[in-house]
Amino acid sequence: MKNRSIEVIRSGPMTLIQDFGRFGFEQYGVSVCGAVDQEAFFVANRLVSNSFKDAVFEITFGDASFHFHDESIISITGADMQPELDGINCPMNLSFLAKNGSVLKFNPSVTGLRSYLAISGGVLSTQIMGSRSMHVMSGFGNGPVKAGEIFNIGESRVYESGFSIKDYSRGFPDNPVSIGVILGPQDHLFTKESLDEFFSSTYVLTNQSDRQGLRLSGNKIPTKTGNHDIVSDPVTNGSIQIPGDGNPIVLLSDRQTTGGYPKIGTVATVDLSVLGQLKVNDSIIFHPVEPDDARERYIKKLGLINNSPLFNPIQRINYFVDGQHVKVGTNESTVFVDEHALPFNVLEENDEH
Repeated sequence: MKNRSIEVIRSGPMTLIQDFGRFGFEQYGVSVCGAVDQEAFFVANRLVSNSFKDAVFEITFGDASFHFHDESIISITGADMQPELDGINCPMNLSFLAKNGSVLKFNPSVTGLRSYLAISGGVLSTQIMGSRSMHVMSGFGNGPVKAGEIFNIGESRVYESGFSIKDYSRGFPDNPVSIGVILGPQDHLFTKESLDEFFSSTYVLTNQSDRQGLRLSGNKIPTKTGNHDIVSDPVTNGSIQIPGDGNPIVLLSDRQTTGGYPKIGTVATVDLSVLGQLKVNDSIIFHPVEPDDARERYIKKLGLINNSPLFNPIQRINYFVDGQHVKVGTNESTVFVDEHALPFNVLEENDEH
């Protein structure tokens, strides 16, 4: 069977190939990387029957486009970039068919920051240390994709489309967004007044934010001694460091492996994906959560994404055409013909095509 492939026409400000991450090498200083919005990543792969080990395209800001060299079943999740397939608006959080020769375009994002394009079979970029994820700062994993690059796609694991996850929905929170934080491991270096200040303040994302971390601006949080240096120790996804200027830094996927600033807390894993969709000047407020409560929320959400059945939300009717049965159905943005969903637009009376 010949390899299927997809070509990057426009890469936009930043388009990366990401999977779940590169684990087991942090002791050597190798960052985990992986999708910033893990929830969107998991949903995109589930819709096309991929695993969490399969790579997707992470499109930041939009203004990217792709050319399919072969028929593929795909899904788009995360930020709404008003995607278009051959000029027709695409559904979100639903698997659908991209035909051979089709062009998929991502416009500037309307809500959120990062979209995820999953293709059944996964993107087959170079695998380094068990992962295809790209680390931007070091260029590890080949760096951001470029216009003209062609990537092979693995063998499709599903041969029908038009599916969404039952009982799953996701909206984008109001501004400011409330983020749960588990205190520690260095919260003892801060006074009660500093902790109260941290949880009662509104912080704004600065333009120094990236995949490595969100740099925030707001009320400054001093330590008890005024010293913001500690012996470097491990950091994790969601660690909240307080450097010398007192403004929090929330570490994300491309974080370093250790850090020398005290960590006032760690973002609850269930809330991390929200951070991956925030833009410059968006606002955050933090609230304390208990580890058991945060864990329970995360397990519940992950269970819904992974275990809730896939279903076809499009009602279909059987027609008998030229001696053959044809199943046809539509909703607001998608037409279902036989075993596949296809994007469509409703033409106005004067439209020519």
